[in-house]
Amino acid sequence: MEQHGVSYVSGGDDEAGMQSMLAIAARFNVRLTMVDAERGNPLGGATVVVASQEGRPVLHTTAIGPLFYMRLKPGAYRLAVGYQGRDQMRDIIVAGEPLEMTFRLPVNTLEDDWLLCGTTPCPRR
Repeated sequence: MEQHGVSYVSGGDDEAGMQSMLAIAARFNVRLTMVDAERGNPLGGATVVVASQEGRPVLHTTAIGPLFYMRLKPGAYRLAVGYQGRDQMRDIIVAGEPLEMTFRLPVNTLEDDWLLCGTTPCPRR
C-alpha cells in the first residue's frame, strides 16, 4: 500500500502471516509491533499516524495485524499509535539504521465495561 509517497504493509495475524511479514521486513526502515499491554498478545486494529516535524500529515491508516512496516524518507517525524481511543506518541528520527519499536497498548475487554452490584438500581460510576 502507499499513502502520500509512503509505502507500508501490515499483517501477521496468524503464523503464516507472521512469516510473510518477517520475510519482507528488510524492505522497510520503520517496523512496528503492537501488543496488548497486559497480556502481551499480538494486537491488530491499531491506528498509525505519522506527521512531519512541521505537522504535515504523512500517513494515517489502521493496521490490520500486529506488525506494521513502512518506508519513510530520512528525517524527523511524530509517530502516534492508538487503540480504543488511547494514543501513544513518539518523536522518531529516520536515518541509516532501521527503527524497530514495540507499542504496548492498553486494551479494554468486555469485562472492563461491566459493573456488578447487588443493589437495585446500581450506582453510577
